[in-house]
Amino acid sequence: MCASVQNSVSRYLYSLLYEFVNDTGLRAKLARSRGFCREHAWQLQKMESSEWGDGMGTAILHEQLLGQWLQELDGASKVLESSSRRSGWRKAWGRVLRLVGYAGKHPAEDPALQRVTRQHTSTEPCPVCRIAAQAEEIFAFGLLESISDAGFRKLYQASEGLCIPHLVQILGANEFGEDHKSKLVTLLDLERHKITLLLDELKEYLRKHNYLYAHEPKGNEQTSWIRAVRKAVGNESTNLLNLTDKEHKITKKN
Repeated sequence: MCASVQNSVSRYLYSLLYEFVNDTGLRAKLARSRGFCREHAWQLQKMESSEWGDGMGTAILHEQLLGQWLQELDGASKVLESSSRRSGWRKAWGRVLRLVGYAGKHPAEDPALQRVTRQHTSTEPCPVCRIAAQAEEIFAFGLLESISDAGFRKLYQASEGLCIPHLVQILGANEFGEDHKSKLVTLLDLERHKITLLLDELKEYLRKHNYLYAHEPKGNEQTSWIRAVRKAVGNESTNLLNLTDKEHKITKKN
């Protein structure tokens, strides 16, 4: 069954890349789901790289998704900047947190099936996942505490910044106060700028696929389709580097 499911997913992703990238129905569905989960986003990227040696389909899909997120973050930033009461904070957070959807699981109705489900369900999270979650909290707190420092902001601007899930996690922190709000506004401004720059690179990457401009020198935009996936869903669990050796090779090759 595992192999059959994996084959079904692979066939779906292949057909998506081969003929449905510009399908309006699919694009609308992705807009509602806020794109792919981390596992399938990276599977899509790897498949396109392996089968076509390219990233045009991935770039087209993520240009839409990042543009959608940028609009949401613009709106949330405006609400944060103008809010002076808790209700304003709640409204801003709610808008941003809706960027990421979580599918609910419905328990089996039959008592026997419920018992089997409970027996196979862990009572505690994976210990490695727990360590990762604790680290996320520590780093998120440290980042927000440091964002007001000019030196830290300079380092942050030189990095890829946060992925959308971690940005949402920080914005969802249950804390209030003007100082906290000003730090969130600063963080949102930095991230909106980063997404804008990444969108520009995606557009340039797609433009150079046109034969009229294919002769132009290739630059950093050649890895934008990979960085767009990382921005949307975060790093692959098997690779925690911001820029992989493979991405460097892609840039040099082109």
